[in-house]
Amino acid sequence: MARRMAWRDGRSTIPGLLQFRSASRSAGVADPEASTLEFCDHLIREGDRQVSLSARYFKVMLLREQGEPERAMAELELLERCAPTVHTAEQLGSLWAADGDLERALHWYTCALTLERPSDGAELRDRRQAGRNRTALRTTLGLPPDDLDFRMFQEDLEAETRCLREHPDVGEPVLTPFFPRSEVERAAAADALPPGVDSEMYYQRNEIIWQIAAETHGVWRRRLIPVTVEDAEVVKRLPSGRDDQPGTREYYLRDQGEREGAQAWPPNDPAPCWCMSGLSYACCCGRPRR
Repeated sequence: MARRMAWRDGRSTIPGLLQFRSASRSAGVADPEASTLEFCDHLIREGDRQVSLSARYFKVMLLREQGEPERAMAELELLERCAPTVHTAEQLGSLWAADGDLERALHWYTCALTLERPSDGAELRDRRQAGRNRTALRTTLGLPPDDLDFRMFQEDLEAETRCLREHPDVGEPVLTPFFPRSEVERAAAADALPPGVDSEMYYQRNEIIWQIAAETHGVWRRRLIPVTVEDAEVVKRLPSGRDDQPGTREYYLRDQGEREGAQAWPPNDPAPCWCMSGLSYACCCGRPRR
């Protein structure tokens, strides 16, 4: 399945590679990381442009994770020399921002905005995300707004106006339970995560699914409720209903959110991530959409 995902679409390459590594570990492969790196090289050679770029980006992150900064930097330099897409440029900007190299991050966010503007879909979302990140970064660096900032601000206003027109109920958030970082290992041990998903993939999967639901079903706002394994079992058994009706799933989640603290989704990029990792959204769960 990971192979089919990775081959089909550049955006599913990274989730596919994560699943490939997870499956390799579960199958008892002697060196799952080496096997995953080998598969990355195969996709870099044989995949189409976006698949190849995404596979190389994943390889950089995997080499960093394994404590091989020299190899990771060599791959990163190759990636930066490739003709970028909006998606890859936005990824590189986020990578350098997380590393603290703000000037380099600003360069790649600007690159994402100066490429040909996508007409619609995921590449357009990447462009808007790069614009918001660029504006926040320029503010951090003490730089005044420029023409690109104003242009992206106008595009965001147009998109929000269109969203409100097409989805008039956008202001009503959907109550959505999730396992915070402090609970996800317990959930994995109790088989409470979705089938085939481990604790490493859980947050990325949720982010991707919520993004798809926003695009296809108009579910643009969520109120994320942190739950324990025991809470999740209770929620599964309760019937659906109004959030002011005792005994319903929604009533339980609303009460849980008031006691434990609900997280708004999607958060602003500078805000803490909804998964409660302590990192900013842009440097944590906001990345899968990129």
